[in-house]
Amino acid sequence: MEYREKQPVPAAAVELACGEDLWWSSSADVATTTTAGRREPPPLTHEDNRGFLQMLREKKQRLGVEAAKVEVAFERLTVEADVRVGRRAVPTLLNCAINAAQIKGKVMYNGQAMTSSTPHYLRAYVSQYDLHHPEMTVRETIDFSSKMLGTSNQLEMLGEAIRRKKGAINKVDQDLDSFIKATTFGEGNNLTTNYIIKILGLSECADTLVGDELRRGISGGQKKRATIGEMLVGLARCFFMDDISTGLDSSTTFEIMKFLQQMAHLMDLTMVISLLQPPPETLELFDDIILLCEGEIVYHGPRENATGFFETMGFKCPSRKNVADFLQEVTSKMDQKQYWAGDENKYQYHSIEKFSESFRTSYLPQLVGDKLCSPSDTGKNKEEFHYNNANTVGEAILKIRGQLTQWHWYWICVSILFGYSVAFNILSIFALEFMNSPHKHQVNIKAAKGNLEYSCQMVGNGSASTDQAILPFRPLSLVFDHINYFVDMPKEMTKNGVTEKKLQLLQDVSGAFRPGVLTALMGITGAGKTTLLDVLAGRKTGGYTEGTVKIAGYPKKQETFSRISGYCEQSDIHSPNLTVYESLKFSAWLRLPSNVKPHQRDMFIEEVMSLVELTDLRNAMVGIPGATGLSAEQRKRLTIAVELVASPSIIFMDEPTTGLDARAAAIVMRTVRNTVDTGRTVVCTIHQPSIEIFESFDELLLMKRGGQLIYSGSLGPLSSSMIKYFEAIPGVPRINKGQNPAAWMLDISSHTTEYEIGINYAEVYRNSSLYRYTPHIVCYYKAIKLGGNNISHDQIRSNLDFVCNSKDAQDVFNVLGVVYGSALFLGFMNCSILQPVVAMERVVLYREKAAGMYSTMAYAIAQVSIELPYMFVQVLMFSAIVYPMIGFQLTAAKFFWFVMYMVMGFMYYTLLGMMTVALTPNIEIAMGLSFLIFIFWNVFSGFILAREMIPVWWRWVYWADPAAWTVYGLMFSQLGDRTELIRVPGLGEQTVREFLEAYLGLQDRYFELVTCLHLAVIALFAFLFFLAIKHLKFQRR
Repeated sequence: MEYREKQPVPAAAVELACGEDLWWSSSADVATTTTAGRREPPPLTHEDNRGFLQMLREKKQRLGVEAAKVEVAFERLTVEADVRVGRRAVPTLLNCAINAAQIKGKVMYNGQAMTSSTPHYLRAYVSQYDLHHPEMTVRETIDFSSKMLGTSNQLEMLGEAIRRKKGAINKVDQDLDSFIKATTFGEGNNLTTNYIIKILGLSECADTLVGDELRRGISGGQKKRATIGEMLVGLARCFFMDDISTGLDSSTTFEIMKFLQQMAHLMDLTMVISLLQPPPETLELFDDIILLCEGEIVYHGPRENATGFFETMGFKCPSRKNVADFLQEVTSKMDQKQYWAGDENKYQYHSIEKFSESFRTSYLPQLVGDKLCSPSDTGKNKEEFHYNNANTVGEAILKIRGQLTQWHWYWICVSILFGYSVAFNILSIFALEFMNSPHKHQVNIKAAKGNLEYSCQMVGNGSASTDQAILPFRPLSLVFDHINYFVDMPKEMTKNGVTEKKLQLLQDVSGAFRPGVLTALMGITGAGKTTLLDVLAGRKTGGYTEGTVKIAGYPKKQETFSRISGYCEQSDIHSPNLTVYESLKFSAWLRLPSNVKPHQRDMFIEEVMSLVELTDLRNAMVGIPGATGLSAEQRKRLTIAVELVASPSIIFMDEPTTGLDARAAAIVMRTVRNTVDTGRTVVCTIHQPSIEIFESFDELLLMKRGGQLIYSGSLGPLSSSMIKYFEAIPGVPRINKGQNPAAWMLDISSHTTEYEIGINYAEVYRNSSLYRYTPHIVCYYKAIKLGGNNISHDQIRSNLDFVCNSKDAQDVFNVLGVVYGSALFLGFMNCSILQPVVAMERVVLYREKAAGMYSTMAYAIAQVSIELPYMFVQVLMFSAIVYPMIGFQLTAAKFFWFVMYMVMGFMYYTLLGMMTVALTPNIEIAMGLSFLIFIFWNVFSGFILAREMIPVWWRWVYWADPAAWTVYGLMFSQLGDRTELIRVPGLGEQTVREFLEAYLGLQDRYFELVTCLHLAVIALFAFLFFLAIKHLKFQRR
C-alpha cells in the first residue's frame, strides 16, 4: 500500500517498509551509485521526516486516539551521600557497609509524585555509555528493543481504533491502521525499526555487528546512534539523554538533534538532553536550557533569555563566541573576568551561589505551570521456579550413607527447598525493584582553591615545562603514501546481493605528519578517521593494508615504532584496581628511558598531573566505566596523561576531547599544544571542536565517508586557508558570519550537501594543488602491574564444619565428603572469581602490548605470581579452621601434606580459569567451558563413583582427572596409615587402611605418582595460558 501527501513534498525520496503492510514515500529521484556498484537511496531530509510525523499526527487526531502527554517537574531536589575513606580513595568493607545516598525533594509526573507504581514505559534513559550485545547487528539490536518496549501499548491503541471505527467514526484511514498493525504485529523488521534506522543514518551499517573492544564492529559514532535508537523505538513519552553527542561530529549531532526536536514538537514528547560542547546551530534547536554548576541550578528557562539573564548581572557574550561555551565558562573563576562588560576596576568575582540566588529571585522560575495527573498504575507479575524433585535410590543405601529414611522427611526436604526457591525469588524481585546497582559509587573530589589556581596557572602557561624539555626524545616525521585498507565483506552484505569479496574502508590516502605541527584528522561519522589512525599506528589486527609508511625517511618497523609512539584510544581502557598516581607511575617507570633519574621521573609525573588537572585525584581508584571510580571526563584525562608521561616523539589521539565539557576540552587542548611546542608530532581525530579549539590546530586532514581524503593542508589564520579552498569550489555555500568553521566544513562535506550540489570532493581534491606528499613518524613503550585493591577478588570464603570419630564406614565417607568439597568446590570458586578479572585485564593487555610496553611472558608471569600470595593465605586460613574440626591427626607432617595438596589443587583451578579465558573470545564462553570441565572432573573424582566401581573402559578418565588426584592425595596422606577398626555394613570390621584400599582403591604405590601429576598439570595449564595469550588474539580492529 502506498500513501502520498496531497501537499508538495521535497525532491529527495524516502521509503520506509515493513513487510507488505505499509509504504510511505515522497516523489522519487535518481538514486546514487557507490564505487562498489551498489545503488543507494538519496539521503533523508528534515522535510521528509517532518512530513511523515505531521501526517501521523493528523491521522491520529482524526481517529481520536492521542498518546499521553507527560510533564516532569522537580522541586527542591537534593542528592547527598556520606563518604568515608581513609588516606587513599580505595574501596573498603566499611565503605560498602556505611555509605548511603539520600534523595530529598519531589519528582512529579503530571502532578503526582513518582513512585514504583509509575508506569516504567513512560520514561526512558539514554546513558552516555554504549553498552550493547556485541554479537547482534544494529538492526537486531533496535528491533529487539522495539519488540520488548513497544507491543502492549500499541495493542491498546489498535483496540481503541477498532472500537471507534465501529462507533462514531465510520471510515478510518487504512494507512494509519496499517501503520499500527505494522508496529504491533510486524514480523522481523517492523516499520518503527526501519524508520529509526533510516532517520539516524544507520542504514549502511544496519546489518553489521555492533562489536566491542575485542570484535570489530560499527564505529563509535554509529554505536552512539544505536544507543539512542534503542530507546526511541519504545513507548516512552519522556526521554532523559546523557551526553548523546559523544563520538559524533557536529554535522551528525545537528541532524539527530533536529530529528529529536521534530519528534518532541510533533509527537508531544518531553526530552531532557545533556550535551558537551554543543555547536551554536545545535543549541538553537532547544526550547529551554538548564545550566548546572557544582550541583546548583544557575539558570533554567527559555534559550533566548539565557544570555540576557547574565547580561543583567554584567556579563556579555562576545560576537564570535559560542553561546554554549560562554554559559559554561562565565561561572568559572578562571574564565569569568573576560566576559565582564562593565568597568574593569569594578569587577568582582560572582560565585555560583550568587548566580543561583539571582536566578531564584528573577521572574523565570515563575513560568512553571500546574502539573498534570500521572497515568494509572500498572500491574506486576512475579515468577516462581519450582524445584524438580529427584527419585531416591533405595532405603538400604540411604541407611549406609547415614541418611534419614522416614517418608515424611521427603516432604519436609521438598518444602524447605521450595521455600528457599520462593524466598530467593521474592528477595531477587524486591532487590531489583527497590535497590540501586551495588557498585554505583564514583569518586568526585572537589578541587581546593589553592590547587585550582595553581593548576590554572600551569595550564595557561604557553611554554613547555622544563621537566618536559630535559627528557630526551628525537623529533621524527611520518609519511604515508597511497594507503588502502580492506576487510572481508560482511556476510550480511553478501546476503543482500553484494558480489565483492572485500570492503574497502580507506581509498588511496596520502599525507605527512611533522614534528612541532599539531594536525587535526576530521570527517563526518564513518569517514574512516579511527581506521586510518589504527593503520598508521599498527593497531589493526585484521584486514588487508596496501601502501607505504616511512619514519624519518626509513620504512616503518612495528617492533621499533611502538617504542617511539603513543596512542590515546577513544575508549578509555585502564586497570580498574589502580589509583590515578599508580597508573601514571607504572607507565612512566616502564616507558621512560633508564637514564631518567627517579626524582626527575617523579617531577615529570607531577607536571603531567597538573597539566591535565589530576593532582587532586591522585589517590582515586580508576574503577570500572559507568560503575565505580572516575567519571567519563576524568578517565579521558587519565588516558591522555598515561601517554604523556611516556614522553613519546609522536602521539596519536583518537578524539581526546570526547566526553569533556568546553572548559575541560580547552585545558586538554592547551596541554596538547604545549606538547607540540616541545617538538613532538601530535595527530588528533576530533569531533565538534569549538572555534578556539579548532583554530589551535596547525594543519587539517579532512576525510569523507568511504575513506577518501578531501583536504590536506594548513588551516591558516582564523581558518582562512581552509575556508578559501572550499568556497572556491562552485556550488559550495559560503560560511555565515560568526559560524564555527569546523561545523561549516563538516556540514558542507556531508553526503547530503555533496549530493545536492552534485560534486565529488575527493575528485576535486585530487585535481587541486593541495594533493601532495610529505614525511612523518611515531613512538613508544609502557607496562602494567596489578594491585590488591579488588576486594571481591581478594576475599577468603570458607565455612566447613565436620568432625570425624572413625567408628564406622560412614565416618570415613564424611571425611571423604569434606575432602571432596574442599578439593572441587572451593577450587572451582577460585576459578570462577578469577575469570572476570583476567578477562578485564586481557583487554588492557591488547592495548598495552600494542604500545610495546612489555612481552607476553612478563604479563603471564605477573598474572600467575600475583595470585600466589592470596592463594597461600586462603589455604592457611582454611586449613587452620577445617583441619582440626575434621579430626585429623595433629602432626606437622600430615598438616604439611594437607596444605600442600590444597595449594596444588587451588593452583591448577586458578590456572584453569586463566587458561579458559585466554583460549576463548569472551567471558561467557570461558565460564561455560570451565563449568563443562568441572562436571567431568566432578563425575570421575572418585567420590560419586569409586575408582574400582568405574567401568574399565572409562577408568582412564579417572587418571586424567586432576580433582581425583587431589582427593586421592588428601585421603591417603591423612588416613592411609590408620589401623583403627571400623564397621562396614555386610563385611564386618576392617581397618581404615583396608577399607580405603578395598572400596576406594587407594594404594601406596600411586601416592608419589599423584604428587608428580599435580606438578605436571600445573605446568601444563601455565604453558597453555602463555601460548594462548601470545598467539590467540580475539581483538578485531
